Amino acid sequence: MPKQIKANQIQVRLLNQSDLSALNHLYADDQLLAQAGIVIDANPEFRQMVFNNWVKQKFLWGIFSHQLLIGTINLFPTEGQEEIGYLLMPKYQHHGIMTMAVGEVLQQNHSCPIFAKVRVNNEPSQRVLQKNGFDLTATDQGWMRFLKKN
Repeated sequence: MPKQIKANQIQVRLLNQSDLSALNHLYADDQLLAQAGIVIDANPEFRQMVFNNWVKQKFLWGIFSHQLLIGTINLFPTEGQEEIGYLLMPKYQHHGIMTMAVGEVLQQNHSCPIFAKVRVNNEPSQRVLQKNGFDLTATDQGWMRFLKKN
């Protein structure tokens, strides 16, 4: 576990082409992807194409601690809304990092409603959303849907 992490030790920014190697390394952790509900093809060439597109379209934010990519936040446009999703390396979880990082991304410039889908048993993720002004709008088949109106 990391020692006490201070907000000034965490940087949140849009990812760029120079971050692709670190992104590949982070997303190589299948257990972390499963925890975050991310399903992505295992083919390395396909992953690289997807990551390049996400970076080019400015859909993907990185969370850094001392220059190390420790997590991501994605914002994908969908039918007049954006869907937010995120993941964070396990040893950095439960320190308030994701709550702070999501808050920073939301402050940037989002004018349309943002929704998130979270597993019913993922209480830490639910708290991240609630602390950032999301409201629970539905529960269905083991998933909860949260919405933040701007």
